[in-house]
Amino acid sequence: MNSRSLALILAGIALLAAAVVWRKSSGTPPPTAASPSSAKPAAAQPQSVGPKFRKPSYVRQSAIPPEFPMARFRNAPGTNPLTEATVEERMEFNRELLNQGPAELFKLWSSEAGRMNDKLKLEFISDVLSLKLREPYPEAGKVYASVDAFIQNGENDAYLRCHLVAMLGETATPEALQILLRLAQKEPESSPLRPVALHQVARIGDSFWGNRSHPELAPLVDQAWQEPGADEWLTGSLARALARLGTPSSVDLLLKEVLQAGATVQEFEQKDSDRAWTAFDALGEVANPVCIPMLEARLVGGSPERLETVAVGYALASMGHPDATQALLKWIQAAPRDVGPFVQDWLSKVRDDTSHELVEAAVKSPGSFAVGENHRVLIKLLKGRTAPNEQ
Repeated sequence: MNSRSLALILAGIALLAAAVVWRKSSGTPPPTAASPSSAKPAAAQPQSVGPKFRKPSYVRQSAIPPEFPMARFRNAPGTNPLTEATVEERMEFNRELLNQGPAELFKLWSSEAGRMNDKLKLEFISDVLSLKLREPYPEAGKVYASVDAFIQNGENDAYLRCHLVAMLGETATPEALQILLRLAQKEPESSPLRPVALHQVARIGDSFWGNRSHPELAPLVDQAWQEPGADEWLTGSLARALARLGTPSSVDLLLKEVLQAGATVQEFEQKDSDRAWTAFDALGEVANPVCIPMLEARLVGGSPERLETVAVGYALASMGHPDATQALLKWIQAAPRDVGPFVQDWLSKVRDDTSHELVEAAVKSPGSFAVGENHRVLIKLLKGRTAPNEQ
């Protein structure tokens, strides 16, 4: 047997062993991690890295909208439900609500809740109440206390209590979030309030009332994440809230949780921490560009073998933001070795026009790549995208 045949057999054994070790999963794989090749690099070509990272098989439960308890609405004689009103009558009713303060609105809501004969009217009132509670009314604190007391009173109708929990989620102020967090942390698993509270906490970072994000909510979620004793439901809810708020401190907490499970991908997989996987999974939902400078600083010079590089790159690649794409391109261009799988996994997620232009500009500048193979992989990726459109 000549040396060439022996080398081919050994390579086949190595590939078979790698296939056995790798654990497949049902989900879409996250960005590739690095594992050094067993083959020696050629003199003119740096050593390549390859993907070797599994996706957790669980689904983060907090993302599933909860079902409200059955509402016991009844028909009252001599009433005119808003559901039977004309569009003009509904608009007039809403205008009258907008002229009232939060204390008057909650009193009106409580009155309608006592009658339980007009679901639409309750929704109109609570929608305006959530708007008013965002404003600096002197009586807002007392209204929050009254809302909280109604929710805590187990003798009140379960639907109405859950309705107010959802209203607090729409309000999305620090005062509302404090109540939601307490419910998510303290309510028993059997309580109908808990899944509603968990869902509202998970989506708190999606609120952009006033046409802006709300970093003032982040400290409360940051603190709750660091408190011990959270079950998988609460952990998932808080992880998504941290990611969607996307402040540097919140994203940093997710990264710290991931890195506590290991410095490399292999260590991370061996530890197999559910909480660390939840944190890693949530990094794919970071969208707030305010954290990009922090992420870029942690990516610069990062080794492909390091878990931090994989986690930070995953967050940036999932954002769909030009500044995030630019940070990834800088790392790829400066990489002193073949990181083709990272090029494929990260830049295949590019979806905005400006990011596409950045990728095209990089392709036209081969001299900006420390390793030519990374440039060639990027060309191949770009051709794979443009070919169908050219036909």
